[in-house]
Amino acid sequence: MDAIDGDTALHHCRLFAAIAFYGVWLLGAALGTLDHSPGRVLCTLAGASAGSMWCVVDSLIRGAYWQRSFQWITFWLWPLGVPAYLVWSRGLRGAAMALLGALGVAAAVLAGELIAMGLGA
Repeated sequence: MDAIDGDTALHHCRLFAAIAFYGVWLLGAALGTLDHSPGRVLCTLAGASAGSMWCVVDSLIRGAYWQRSFQWITFWLWPLGVPAYLVWSRGLRGAAMALLGALGVAAAVLAGELIAMGLGA
């Protein structure tokens, strides 16, 4: 596999992680509204995993290694770790991306709750 194929694969992986991150929060909110606690816990862990995976893949694309200890911190403390990575890797633009990401999570949670209410929760 040459460098172009590898870069393309990493970009696809980063896109998948972003979609999974927001999709998991949508599903977790719906399950939480439907009082399905085990599903919500699994969705929380999957969301943390997708968020930290996005940071790792993005750092590989950008050519800046995100150290293994920071990867674990990002996983366990993702609400702080993902924005910290964005600010570290992009500066002020990263802070704006973190704010937009927080709005995206809020929108996904709201959409999940609305879907659950539509299902009769």
